[in-house]
Amino acid sequence: MAATLPTISFAESPYFSLKDGDGFKRFSLSAGWLHAMPQGKPNGVNINTSVKKGDYAVGDVQLDTVTNAIANTKEGAAQKEKLLGVAKLGTTLGLIENGTLTSNMSGKANINSLESWNSADAGLKADNVDTLGIMANYFFTDNISLEFKAGIPPKVDIKGQGQINAPVLGIATPEGKLDTPIIGGIANGLINGIGGIPLDTQIPITNLAQSKKAASATAWLPAAELHYQFGKSGVNKFRPYIGVGVMYAHFTNVKLDSGINQDLVAAGHMVQNVLDGKAGAALEGKTSSADPSVKVKA
Repeated sequence: MAATLPTISFAESPYFSLKDGDGFKRFSLSAGWLHAMPQGKPNGVNINTSVKKGDYAVGDVQLDTVTNAIANTKEGAAQKEKLLGVAKLGTTLGLIENGTLTSNMSGKANINSLESWNSADAGLKADNVDTLGIMANYFFTDNISLEFKAGIPPKVDIKGQGQINAPVLGIATPEGKLDTPIIGGIANGLINGIGGIPLDTQIPITNLAQSKKAASATAWLPAAELHYQFGKSGVNKFRPYIGVGVMYAHFTNVKLDSGINQDLVAAGHMVQNVLDGKAGAALEGKTSSADPSVKVKA
């Protein structure tokens, strides 16, 4: 008897029944236009890459690329002056052509900022959207009901804001490995004497606001609300209500803006160039050995 008591109590409950209540209908079904208006501000963007903290070969790189990445500090200015002095002599001796520091003199860079970072001023936000919806109400009493809302999944524009940049922080250390007889040994000594060069620069990745929308997606927005309706069925024609509820937002079929997609592919080349020992090529935005593509998950 104790095991069946909850079942009997549930069946006889005036709040859970398929039958109409005392003077009121148990169910109602309606259709209408639903308007979704997301609140809040876009969150910052968290970025993670496979470039772990550590040393990476620089490879061939333009002298201007290196000098533009040097930290704007007293130490950076001093090291920049030393680098330019040695480079001027190397150009005079014919060791540097067309302003290019080759891999046998560019050395390595210790990079400590590309594994993960946050772009606090950049983000995404879903735009307002309208759709045809169906509302189903179950009345526990004449005044208290639970309403479920669902609609035709609309296509939502996702707005972007802010610029995403990759911070390059670390130390570049030129290393002379020239094998030119006599002059090569002298040049190697001068190159090695430059020492560590502090790096501090930003590489533009993408502007999320470059187009009217950063992406589009299909939105699934089911909702449930608990209502308290004033008045009485059959007596009051106008019955306002107050309610509280929750909505679950899920996005599918996400399509990224073509411009942002291209920027992210270029960022993939940057990462691969660093991993390939061509950090200079990464700074210069050159194509890498990889064939990167962009996959978006909601």
